[in-house]
Amino acid sequence: MPEDGVQLDLRLEGLPVQVHPALTELGRRTVALIKEDLEGITVVGSCLTSDFRPAASDINTLIVVSDLHPGVLFGIAGLVGRLSDKYKLADPIITTQDFIARTVTEFGIEWLDFQLLHKTIVGPDPLADLSFDKRAVLQECRAQLKGMLVRLRQGLLACRADTNAIQGLVVAAAKALIPVARALLWLVDLERPLDRQATARQVWEAFGVELGVLQRIWSWDHSQRPGQGQVRHAYEQLYSAIDQLGYLAEDLEV
Repeated sequence: MPEDGVQLDLRLEGLPVQVHPALTELGRRTVALIKEDLEGITVVGSCLTSDFRPAASDINTLIVVSDLHPGVLFGIAGLVGRLSDKYKLADPIITTQDFIARTVTEFGIEWLDFQLLHKTIVGPDPLADLSFDKRAVLQECRAQLKGMLVRLRQGLLACRADTNAIQGLVVAAAKALIPVARALLWLVDLERPLDRQATARQVWEAFGVELGVLQRIWSWDHSQRPGQGQVRHAYEQLYSAIDQLGYLAEDLEV
């Protein structure tokens, strides 16, 4: 039964059954906790794609409230702390509809990707009607690609070329690259595949930049770490691919 007598109609169809218990409890407890402020809950990210791995993938959510006051933040913080011990539930993004609308320029890549990969399970869809300026998204692509290169360079120096640390750098960069790659495809009016491997293929076909290294990075088994040579080779290939995309973004006109 819903807590505090709250009636809850979750729209979970189309989502993996493995995430239903986590989302049901999140929805039920969130409505009971902040029902006066809650406007909606939306699932974003890999849950909507074939990339989702029940035992490994995080469940990512967007919680939209009418008033983002400290009471809401403290309440959600306590709730997420309890649920994250039980489920693979990432910290939700907590925002207002007004904040989303005011940040489509600054965070265009993120909102653009969420708009592609989302399902609203409570309340109205906060992303469907967003529109984006191509010039602003292009500028953000350029900035993010440069930032990735800086983090890879400085991270390598900071960790003194430690293999485990480099692996972490490479995995983080590979994850960050996919939304940027999809944004570049959007900028040239091409289809944006939902899953990562298809996105890598589309980037190769559209721009001639080889992203096959991403598949190797994603296939690394965490219980059997890749060797030093594999990690270094992946670092070099990923760095080169990001550098190529950076030059491509600099030359792109929209």
